[in-house]
Amino acid sequence: MLKTRVYTALAMLAAFILVFFFLPVPWFAAALALAVAACGWEWARLCLPGRHVVAVFYGLVLALAGALMTWGEAPSAPLLTLAVVLWCLAPLLMRAWSARRDVPAATGLVLGFFVLVPGYLALVALRGWAEARGDYLWMLLLLVWAADIGAYAVGRRFGRNRLAPRISPGKTWEGVAGGLACAAAVGLSAVWWFPGGVPMAVLPWIGVCVVTALLSVVGDLTESLFKRMAGVKDSGQLLPGHGGLLDRFDGILAAAPVFAVLVWILQSTTAESLW
Repeated sequence: MLKTRVYTALAMLAAFILVFFFLPVPWFAAALALAVAACGWEWARLCLPGRHVVAVFYGLVLALAGALMTWGEAPSAPLLTLAVVLWCLAPLLMRAWSARRDVPAATGLVLGFFVLVPGYLALVALRGWAEARGDYLWMLLLLVWAADIGAYAVGRRFGRNRLAPRISPGKTWEGVAGGLACAAAVGLSAVWWFPGGVPMAVLPWIGVCVVTALLSVVGDLTESLFKRMAGVKDSGQLLPGHGGLLDRFDGILAAAPVFAVLVWILQSTTAESLW
């Protein structure tokens, strides 16, 4: 099992490096659309167990919607802003739904649109910012990874108070605090190594990093809630030893719109060029 996890992780890393470093932005968007289709398929299977044809159609529709909005140059700022608002409300929805056995399938599918399509649009936008070098996308990934690793390490050592026992019993408030501290440290270090310097004053930048990391936790919990209601441990089996693709992307999909919108808003001089 451990070997399978390691081999899968290495394959994912190689694929990520290939897509990230060697594909221009349009091809990056196309590759990411395939990932969104797979995640949409997995999301629909959580909402509609056994409805495989519907799940495939749903994933393809979401990928096509994101691709058309990207390549058609449709204004994405309103949709991303709405997604940020919904992610901020997600803890209230999870609290209301955590005592229930299920959420209406139609509700789940609508929410899936706001999870996957804005996440896709934000990732493509971040990949194209800063003269298409992908610096902002790297920053987002580092923040999410730092929050995840910090939460695991601190929670495992010091975790006592459970964050959401009905949804994800392993997560603790201590772990969340450790993850946010690690994200803040990554944000602070970026003041020195981020190309051209961070795009705003240091304190607002650290705030953006912490909020981004916090929303990645919310994204993780949201997917965990839907898995719990579907009665499954993983969103799928596309990644041997790791579960589904959605299991690996949930935090990133939630954090990406938040990071993109906050940087866009707080930038004082080049906001228009970024968006």
